Amino acid sequence: MAVGISFEAGATLGLLKPYYLELTRFQDSARPRLSSERYSDENKDVFLDITRIFGSSGLLKGVGQMSFVPGIHARLGTHFEWGAYEEFIKALEVGVMVDVFTRSIPLMVNQQNRPFFVNLYITLQLGKRT
Repeated sequence: MAVGISFEAGATLGLLKPYYLELTRFQDSARPRLSSERYSDENKDVFLDITRIFGSSGLLKGVGQMSFVPGIHARLGTHFEWGAYEEFIKALEVGVMVDVFTRSIPLMVNQQNRPFFVNLYITLQLGKRT
């Protein structure tokens, strides 16, 4: 068995796309109509009311309003490989990844957003050497 440590670091570029919902709005005639809206302080009450949400506005809605957030990432892991010299590769890597951005990333409306993310990972590698 071979055991090793792997480390990786580099630049990251985050893409932020606003999320739009199809919300039910009522006109003067009390007839409902659908309105595609992005979250704001003005529509907060309607945007967060589950009875007024019809669904998502679609994946491409808001693509033109995307912004970029630069950052850095790092990954540290321990690599275990059984049969290091065999033809069939059997390896496992366990580690931690960290992404840090230059500003907070707005993921959730009612949550405190933060500029960093920590993830634990497990990678299983199976294959054949050539």
